[in-house]
Amino acid sequence: MKRLIDILEKVAAGLLVALITWVAASADVSQFIPILGRLDFNIALNLVSVGFALLLLVSMFVYLLMHRRPLRVFNGRRSAMESNVSLLRKRPSRNRAKHYIWSTRVSFWPAAENEPVRKEFRNLLAQRIGEGFEVRRIWQIHGSEDWQRLLHYLEEYRNYDNYSVKCFIGKSAYIPEILSVGGKYLSVAIPQTNDPNKLTTAFQFRGKYEIERWESYFTVLWEQSTPIKIARELFTENINRLTKQIANQD
Repeated sequence: MKRLIDILEKVAAGLLVALITWVAASADVSQFIPILGRLDFNIALNLVSVGFALLLLVSMFVYLLMHRRPLRVFNGRRSAMESNVSLLRKRPSRNRAKHYIWSTRVSFWPAAENEPVRKEFRNLLAQRIGEGFEVRRIWQIHGSEDWQRLLHYLEEYRNYDNYSVKCFIGKSAYIPEILSVGGKYLSVAIPQTNDPNKLTTAFQFRGKYEIERWESYFTVLWEQSTPIKIARELFTENINRLTKQIANQD
C-alpha cells in the first residue's frame, strides 16, 4: 500500500509539472497585449504579480499535501527498517545544532543474517558519526550476542567524542525503537507482541509537537539507562559488571 501511495504521489507531481508547462507553452500572450495596453501599467503589473503569487501558493500547497504528511506508517519488519534508513539518507541541515542522532536499538538481528537494509543503516550511521553528528544510542541487551556487538562498536568508536552509548539489560524491559534525526524527522517502531525482538510497525513523524514529545521520552530513557560510553569516557566498572552479569544469565 505504501509503495502504491508513493507511486501515485510521483504521478500526481509529474502531471502537475506537465500541466503548468503546457499552460505556459500554449498561452497566446498576444491576446492579452491589447487588454494590458488599455490598463494602467501599475494595475497590470499588480495583476501579473497576483497571478504568479497564486500559482506559487497552489504549487506549495500541492507539494505540502503530497510530501509533508505529519505521519506515515510502515508495516512489517523490513519496512520498519527502511523507514529508519530513509531518515538517515536525508540531506543534513545547514544548522549545525541539528546535527544529532538519538536512537534506541531494540530489534534482534542474528549475526548470520545478511540483510542489505541493515547494512545500509549501519553504513549511514557510521557516515554521520564520521561527519561529526552527535550520536546517542540506547541498546536493549537481550543476551551475550547483543553485548558482544555493543563491545565491538564500542571499540570501533572509542576515539569519537560525538558517539555515546547507554543500555538496558534484560529480556523484559522492552522499549520502542526510536530514531530522531536532528529533531526534524523521527521514527518509532513497535515490537511484535508475540516476539518483542522483532518489529511490526513504524510510525514516521514530521510534526514539531510530536517529535518534541518523543524526544522528551528518549531523554527520560537516556537518564535511566546504564552509561557505557559518554564522549570519550568509558565506564569500565559498568562494562566489567555487566559482562559478568550477562555471562551468568546465559
